[in-house]
Amino acid sequence: MRLIRWRLSSGISDTAFLSLLLVGSLCANLWMGLRMRRLIRPESVAVTGVMMPQLTCTDLTGRPETIIFSGAKKPTVLYVFSPECHWCARNLNNIKTLAAARTDLRFIGISLSDATLNAYVQSSRLNFPVCSIPSYGSIHELKLGGTPQTIVIAPDGRVSRNWIGAYTDDELKEIQRYFGAKLPGLGS
Repeated sequence: MRLIRWRLSSGISDTAFLSLLLVGSLCANLWMGLRMRRLIRPESVAVTGVMMPQLTCTDLTGRPETIIFSGAKKPTVLYVFSPECHWCARNLNNIKTLAAARTDLRFIGISLSDATLNAYVQSSRLNFPVCSIPSYGSIHELKLGGTPQTIVIAPDGRVSRNWIGAYTDDELKEIQRYFGAKLPGLGS
């Protein structure tokens, strides 16, 4: 409201006012983008060959659950997402198709937000177990880099592969080759 009053009292034209707003918006987006790049540094992301620590999370009923990767009977695909994430929604059919095609792997969904998690899991009909991470400390300790993120963990507990982001062109081809599965691509 103050901004509108200022524009009216200053006599600035509509075009100049909108240009000022556009420049301000661009500056804010640039600042946020640079800030995000600092948060997601290569050294802060799960690296191939590194041991994945056990994960303490909360299941859909609110009970604490511990997931142990070392000594698992089969490789684990950890799919990190957030119900509010636009790219996670676009990638949903890819991860569901992958989980259905590769029953020889253990798929576990990890949500970084539990605000609407139960409704999201029910409406999206995920075909693998899901839990949420309760704290920023756990996210940092696990070296999660963004959503969606797909981490393959060998039965010995070491990270085999790590993809950050939705399965776009090149990543889609690489993931299809790695898993030997045909995926639908991104939804709209």
